[in-house]
Amino acid sequence: MNPDASRAAFAKFNREGIITDKEVIISQIITQFPFSVYDKIVFFVPVALSAFGVMIGGFYLSLELFIDLVIAGVGVYIGKKMLKVSEAYEGLKPFESRQQGKVNFNVFNIFKNIVKPYCKTAAIFLSMSLFVEILMDFDAFKVINYVIEPLFDFLNLPPEAAVVVLAGSFMMITGFAAAGPIFAKGILTPAQLIFTLLITRMVKELVSYFVNRLPMYVSFFGPRLGFRFATARLIVLQAVYLAASILFFWLFL
Repeated sequence: MNPDASRAAFAKFNREGIITDKEVIISQIITQFPFSVYDKIVFFVPVALSAFGVMIGGFYLSLELFIDLVIAGVGVYIGKKMLKVSEAYEGLKPFESRQQGKVNFNVFNIFKNIVKPYCKTAAIFLSMSLFVEILMDFDAFKVINYVIEPLFDFLNLPPEAAVVVLAGSFMMITGFAAAGPIFAKGILTPAQLIFTLLITRMVKELVSYFVNRLPMYVSFFGPRLGFRFATARLIVLQAVYLAASILFFWLFL
């Protein structure tokens, strides 16, 4: 439920020599899936279903979860190729002599940690939806259409899809909020909507690499391992999402 706590623990174990650099990178790629499940259940499900409807929103979220599962599978495959079972077992030996500490399970704190960011998410979603509605009412998209229409024609998307990509480049929630009104007015078809959101996720991950993830991983793991970790994660995610986007475009667009 707390990715930062997971990274801090892995960084500590790595500094103590309990796990190697390779084990850190591979294990964090694999744990992308459980963290993704948590994020989508708590934050994405209510937003996507309200913006796109149960069928389209549910299909998109299912596709996202499947892609994240594939990413975890890639991590497992790489781990089998790069790590030996004996090496992994040796890394666990220091734990055998340690006593397990008592785990504090506070339902109130868990509820508070969920409600607070959810309220923030709802405020961002409503604000962005209203902003896009105002832009559409004043025909502000005409300028955008003129600038980027050739590129999005090639992708078989309306120029308005650029607003979704731009809005979601820092947070997928704002991308959902921007896509909702455009989809509701019939400018985006269901297939175009999902393809746009896949592109948005790729752009968001690229932006996050430079703005957030690379500095964060360097602060946790140091310059060398942090750079390798952030770059490996980006390459795996982008490769899987690119393959999924190409396949979706070929099948439905």
